[in-house]
Amino acid sequence: MKALAQDTQVWANGLVACEQDCPPDPSQIEICRRWLRAFCLPRKALYTTYSSYGLKHIAENWVGAYATNGAFIAAAFAEGYRVVPTRRGGPNAYFNLAIKKTAFAESAAGAGVDANADLLGNMRVACGSTKGGAG
Repeated sequence: MKALAQDTQVWANGLVACEQDCPPDPSQIEICRRWLRAFCLPRKALYTTYSSYGLKHIAENWVGAYATNGAFIAAAFAEGYRVVPTRRGGPNAYFNLAIKKTAFAESAAGAGVDANADLLGNMRVACGSTKGGAG
């Protein structure tokens, strides 16, 4: 699997643009970056248990707000993780990260909601998507 080039475009949906797709929302990227900093560490091997789509749901549970697949991918890239498409032409990605065991328990409990309250006030859903929509 080959990592993405520096100039690869990431869309709200992920690595593949959908109809009326746009770049990920910066406030959603910041929320995902906070989750990555709190619960992940870099490693050599790719983590393939969850793709970007699964990991973004864990981050959403932690903050209590919606984030797109593309926001999670952009956040991981910004944090220095290697981004590798799960399959050619697909929207999801794998990363070279290790997840701390506490990530799942704290995300399920919504532990980050208060810590991220400042972001929630400014958060808007990218491109009019709603929870359960693309990304």
